[in-house]
Amino acid sequence: MQHWARIFNFATKLHCKIANKMDKKLNFLHKFLTILSLFSFLFYFSSAKLVAQSPTVQDCLGAIPICQDVYVEPSPYQFYGTNGNYLNEIFGVSGENCVTTEANGMWYSFKVSQSGALRFSITGDNSTDDYDWIVFDITNASCSALGTSQMYNYMVSSNNYGEYYGEQPVTGANSNMSGGSAGNCNGPGTENGPIWNDDISVTSGHTYVLYNSNWSNSQYGYTIDFSASTASIYDQVSPQISNFELPVYCGSNQIVFTFSEPVRCSTVSLFDFQLKAPDGTMVPINSVLSTACSNGIPYSSRYTMRVGQVLQEGTYVLTLNAQTAGSVLDKCENAAVTKNYNVSVIANDNMVCQVTQPTCLNFADGKIQAQYGNSGAVSYSINGGTYIENGGLFENLAAGTYTISAIDGNSCISSKTVTIQNPPQATANAGADKTLCNVTSSALSAQATPSGTGTWTCSRPEVVLSSKNSPTSPISNVPLGTSLFTWTVDDGVCGVFSDQIVITRYSTTTEVGPNKDLCNVSETALSVNDPFPGSGAWTTSNTSILVENSTAYTTTAVAIPFGNHTFTWTANFGACGIFNDSFTLVNSPLASEAQAGNDKTICADALNLDAVSPEFGTGKWSKSNSASIVNVLSNVSRVSNLSAGENIFTWTVSSGACPSNSDAVSVWRDLEPSTALVCDDKIICQNSISLCAQTPVVGQGLWTTSGAGQFVLANSAQTDVVNLAEGENVLVWTISNGICPPSTDSMTVTVGDFEAPVPDISTLPDILAQCDTTIYPPTAFDNCAGNLTAKTESALYFDVQGNYVVTWIYEDLKGNITTQNQTVIIEDNTIPEIICPNDTVIFLDIKDEYHTVSEFEMLPHDIGDNCGVYSFSNNYNYSDTLNAEIFVVGVTPVEWSVLDVNGNEGKCLCEIKVTDLPAPDYCPECGIFIPDAFSPNGSGKNDTFKIIGLRNYPDNSIQIFNRWGNKIFEAAPYDTPWDGHSMFGYILNDNEILPDGTYFYILKLKDSIRPITGYVYLKK
Repeated sequence: MQHWARIFNFATKLHCKIANKMDKKLNFLHKFLTILSLFSFLFYFSSAKLVAQSPTVQDCLGAIPICQDVYVEPSPYQFYGTNGNYLNEIFGVSGENCVTTEANGMWYSFKVSQSGALRFSITGDNSTDDYDWIVFDITNASCSALGTSQMYNYMVSSNNYGEYYGEQPVTGANSNMSGGSAGNCNGPGTENGPIWNDDISVTSGHTYVLYNSNWSNSQYGYTIDFSASTASIYDQVSPQISNFELPVYCGSNQIVFTFSEPVRCSTVSLFDFQLKAPDGTMVPINSVLSTACSNGIPYSSRYTMRVGQVLQEGTYVLTLNAQTAGSVLDKCENAAVTKNYNVSVIANDNMVCQVTQPTCLNFADGKIQAQYGNSGAVSYSINGGTYIENGGLFENLAAGTYTISAIDGNSCISSKTVTIQNPPQATANAGADKTLCNVTSSALSAQATPSGTGTWTCSRPEVVLSSKNSPTSPISNVPLGTSLFTWTVDDGVCGVFSDQIVITRYSTTTEVGPNKDLCNVSETALSVNDPFPGSGAWTTSNTSILVENSTAYTTTAVAIPFGNHTFTWTANFGACGIFNDSFTLVNSPLASEAQAGNDKTICADALNLDAVSPEFGTGKWSKSNSASIVNVLSNVSRVSNLSAGENIFTWTVSSGACPSNSDAVSVWRDLEPSTALVCDDKIICQNSISLCAQTPVVGQGLWTTSGAGQFVLANSAQTDVVNLAEGENVLVWTISNGICPPSTDSMTVTVGDFEAPVPDISTLPDILAQCDTTIYPPTAFDNCAGNLTAKTESALYFDVQGNYVVTWIYEDLKGNITTQNQTVIIEDNTIPEIICPNDTVIFLDIKDEYHTVSEFEMLPHDIGDNCGVYSFSNNYNYSDTLNAEIFVVGVTPVEWSVLDVNGNEGKCLCEIKVTDLPAPDYCPECGIFIPDAFSPNGSGKNDTFKIIGLRNYPDNSIQIFNRWGNKIFEAAPYDTPWDGHSMFGYILNDNEILPDGTYFYILKLKDSIRPITGYVYLKK
C-alpha cells in the first residue's frame, strides 16, 4: 500500500500542476485524472513486481549519458503518460517555484571534464507543447536523495514556466537568450514568463543529471542541443580500475574493486580478467558481479570478483584484458585498455590479546591471553617459538615485549606484539611550595599515587582540609604567614612515603586613604594597613617635608609648606610583588579680597570685565542669566549674549579648603532698536494713503516728511497720511531706543495717473463659428478709473464665411489708451447628415416581372445640416425621388447624396433586392405554393408568410420554431398568415417583430398526406 500511496500522490500532484497551467477543459482533466488514479491502483495490484524492474530512461538510475551535442527524441512521444519504474524520484510540490512533480519525462547524465558554462536548448516538435526541466548536481548524492527534502541542496537550475503557444516551443539555459538577468529558478507560471534561464556554471569532476518533462501530455517529441556549452561535458577517457577495497586478508576468496567511472554492466564478464598468484600460477575466477547491475541498473563502477581458491599472503597480479572477451565500455562507449594491477593479500589482523600485568614491581607473574577469530584448529607461538595448541594462554611472564603468532587451517598467519609493563613504584610527591596573594583558599597539588593511600596534614590547626586523602584537596582559612603541609603515602608491603611543602600567605592590600584638602596647616597623620608578613616605607614628593618614622605604617608628617604634595606607601609582599598607594595633600593659604570692578551701561551685547586679579587663591566668574563668559577664571574675561536690562556678574576668590569671598558688578544693556522697514514705493491717484511700516519690537517709531503731507498718528506704524502734494512725496519711518543709534527707512508716494488700462485677458482668443455669430466687447482694469468696457468701430454680427479682425479700444479718464485685436472666423466644415432607407427585399408576385416604385417609397429616412440643406438626389435617376422607377429581378445599389448651403456633401448607400417567388416543390400533387422568405417591414409587399392553395385543405395546421427549437407560432387552420411576431414571448417586447433569421415550419394538410417541413427566411 505504500507504493500505491506514491502512485496516488503523483497523480494528485500532476492534477494540481495541470490545473495551475491550463485554464481550459478542467472538467475533462479532472475526470481523466480520477480514472488515471483508479487505473494506477488496479495496475499496482495486478503488476506489483513492475516497480522492481530495471530502470528506464525515465528513471534517474537509467539516465541517458550525454556523449554528443544533439539528441533527437522519438515522435510520436513513446513515454506519454508514464514516469518509469521508479516513481516520485523528485521531491516536488505542485505550484512551488523551481521544482515540481514528475510528468512524462526523460533523464540525462554527464560528468564534467572541464569547467565552464552549460548551455542547452530544448525544442519541441509541436507548437503547443510545454517543457519543464531541472538540473541537479549529484556528485555527493545518489538518485534516491532527489526524492527527499535534501533535494534542494543539489538543485542548481530549473525552469517550469507554463504553457507556450507560439510557432516553435523552446526553452533551456543560455545567457545570450535570457539577457543574463533571468536567474536559475523560474516558474511555475503562464506563457508570459521567461522561457530561458541564465548560463549554468558546472565544475570539473562533478556529475550532473538533467530531467526534461513534457507537461503538455502530448505524444510529440523534441530535440535537445548542448553544442553552445563552453564546458566539456562529454567523456572521452577510457575507464580503468581506480582502487581496490583494502585490506584483502589471507583466507579470503573475493576481491572488490572500483572503476574510475560507471561502465556498462553488459560489457563486464569474468573472461575480461586474469588473476596470477604470487608463485606465478593462475587463479580460477568464478564470477565478476555488481549489486547495481543485479538490480537492473545499466551502469555500475563497483564490482566483486569471486575466485575458486583461498587467497594466500603475498602480491597477486590482476590483469584487465579488454581483448580477451570483448571491450569493457563506459557510458559514452570509451573502451578500457589492457592493464595489470597489483593486489596485496595480507595476514589477518583479527587476533586479540589480553594482558595481565605483574602484581608488583619486578614480579614475574604476568599473563597474555591470545584469541584468534578464525574457525578451525589454531596453534599459537610466542617470540618465534614452536606453534602449540595451548588455547593462546602464556603465563609467568616478566615485564617486556612479546610477539604472539597464530596459524589456522588455511596456513594464514596472524601476529600481534604486546608489552607487559612493571606497575609503577609508589612515591610521595607533595608538589611545589606555594604563595597565596590576598586569598585564604587554594588547592593542593600532590602527585597521585599509583598504589596505596595518601593523607594530608598541616602544621596550622586553623587550616581546613576539604578532602585530606585527595592529592588535590581544596584548602581554606589559610592564615597570614607560613603553613607546613605534609603528604604521606601508605603502600602496604611497599612501605610508607612522605613529602612536605610550605604555603606562604600575604595580604597584598595597600590603602593609604583619600586625598586631603587642608587650610593653612603644618603637619598631618599618615596611616595604612599592616603589611605583615611583608614590609613597607613612606616617601613624599617634597623633600622638605619630614616623616617621623618612614617604615612605620602609622606615623606623622611635619613642616608641610603651601601647595600640592604627594605621599606614597610602598609595600614588599615577597613573591606576591611590590604594591604602592598614594594620596595628594593640598595645603592652601587664606584667599585674597574679591574686587569685581565698576557698574556699566552699554548698547552692545558684549564687553570685557575688569575685576582685580587675586594675590592668594583663584578667582571665578558666575552670572545671573544666560550671558556667555569666555573664560570664567580670567579677571578680564570677555562676556557676550548679554540680556536686555540688568546683567549681574559675580567674582568669587577661592583658596583650596579655605573660606571664599565674592563681589558683584552690574552691566545694563539697552537693545538696538528694531530695523525700520516700510512698504514699497507707491503710485496713487488720490492725495491720501494708508502707510504700512513694520511695528518695532524694540524702541519707538516716528513718521516724518519734508513735504506737505499730514500724518494722522505719527507714532503708529500703520497710519494714514493726507494732503499729499501732486508728484513725489518722501515719507520717513525712524525707530529709536535708549543710547543706541536709531534705525530709519523711507518710501516715496507719487500722486498722479500714469498707467494705461490693463485688459482682463492678455490675449483674446479667436472666435470660431460655422454659420453666423455675434461678438461682445471685452473688459479691462484701470488703476484710477476701475473696470472699463472696450469699444470698436467694427461690426458685431457676422454671417458670411471668412476671416475678420476686430480692434478693441480701452481709454481711461486721463486719456491713457490700450488696444487689442481679436480674430473672428466663420467656417462651415460640418458634413450634412443623410440616413438611407434600410436594404429592401422585394418579392414579386408570381405574375410580375418587375417592381415599380411608388411616390414615397424608398426615400431617405432623415436629411439635415447645421447651416441648411441646399439639395439632395440619388445616382439612379439623379432626382430627389425614385417614384415610378422600375427595378427588375436582381440587386441594385442606390447612393443618396445631400449638399448644404456651403458646399459640404454627405452620402449614404442602400441596396434594393428584387426576387421571384420560388416554384412549388414541396408537394406538387397538393397544389400548394410555399414561399422561402418574407419581409414584414410594412411596405405592403410580402409582409406575411402567405401559403397559396390551403383552401383545398380546411383541416390544415402549422407550427413554426426558431433556431433553438422554441415554438414561436402555431395555427389550426392557417387562415391568418404569420406576420413575424412571436405568440409565446421569446423576445423582450411582444410588439416587436422577431429578429432576421431562418425559421423552421411543420405544415400538416390532412391525415392521409405526410406533413410538409421546410425553412423560411425572415428579413425585416
